Amino acid sequence: MTLAKGLGGGFPIGACLATPNAAFGMTPGAHGSTFGGNPLAGAVANAVLDIVMNDTFLADIRRKGLMLRTLMEEIASRYPDLVVEVRGHGLMLGVKTTRSPQEVVERLRTHAKALTIGAGDNVTRVLPPLIVTDEEIHLFTQRLDQSLALLSTPAIPGT
Repeated sequence: MTLAKGLGGGFPIGACLATPNAAFGMTPGAHGSTFGGNPLAGAVANAVLDIVMNDTFLADIRRKGLMLRTLMEEIASRYPDLVVEVRGHGLMLGVKTTRSPQEVVERLRTHAKALTIGAGDNVTRVLPPLIVTDEEIHLFTQRLDQSLALLSTPAIPGT
């Protein structure tokens, strides 16, 4: 398994985890990495892991994920013509819609000033950082609701 972005909390680092059988051929010097285990990157990764593996921190992440999903599902229920389902787990969620993700992403960006990304043919990803606040979750879901309302309303010619 390869690791990178989250491991360094924004600091460049990369890592590879392998079973002894899979790592058999990876002898010292046989594999290199631009962002591999230099001492500073290793210290940063250790600090990130100390925070992320804290039970209180993880409980708060689970609470925030549940809050976000619950609010998104409430909003989705108001737009049955547009939202097929809310999917995902924790703070890695997606909204499957009857519209292209490009339309939803663009509406969220221009109207709501929220950055999301498409996934596949009909899912818009919602991936807030682990440090997202309750207030930011509420603000995003309000803006998601407004954006979906605009997408759900038939366009009036000439507007």
